Amino acid sequence: MALDINSAFGQLQSIGVYDFLLPFLLVFTVIFAILEKTRLMGTDQNQKPKTNINTILALIIGLIVVVQTSIVQIINNYLSKMALFIVIILIFLLVLGIFGANVEGGITGGVAGFFVLVVAILAVVWALSPELGFSDIFNRYLPSDSDRGLILFIVIFIVVVWLVTRQPGEHQQENVWTRIGNEVFNRGGRGR
Repeated sequence: MALDINSAFGQLQSIGVYDFLLPFLLVFTVIFAILEKTRLMGTDQNQKPKTNINTILALIIGLIVVVQTSIVQIINNYLSKMALFIVIILIFLLVLGIFGANVEGGITGGVAGFFVLVVAILAVVWALSPELGFSDIFNRYLPSDSDRGLILFIVIFIVVVWLVTRQPGEHQQENVWTRIGNEVFNRGGRGR
């Protein structure tokens, strides 16, 4: 008998794995890790955290959270949207790396760091927008299809004008993608 993946996941959903087990494990693990790391419940004679108390407390908090279906729904919606955002960022970094940017050191601040901070805050607001009561905020302020075409044209026009009119200098021999990656990651034009 062949295994049907859709029916397997449907079976997991029908027995409550996604609505109860996974949110419980997530909340339990996060609370337990925080209690162990901060040693909030104290330490024993060997200066180790009181794991038994931390386990019971994390278990209680995890079970209380799982009973509240509205909280579980918020967790499921938020985590799926943030996972999508993380995948998009990783793919972006992968594309920059493929085209020669040095992305190993991370974003170090400046304009790129501020831009990443703003994008991260917008992603969190986007992920929580239905639960916070302003689900139409992005749809209300998004440009229409004709405006998107105009914006794309303007962006392409600005990039072409910049590439044509820029002053020749030390970046002249560098690949465009390498320059973009180096600007984003604040390398000041240093390639690999």
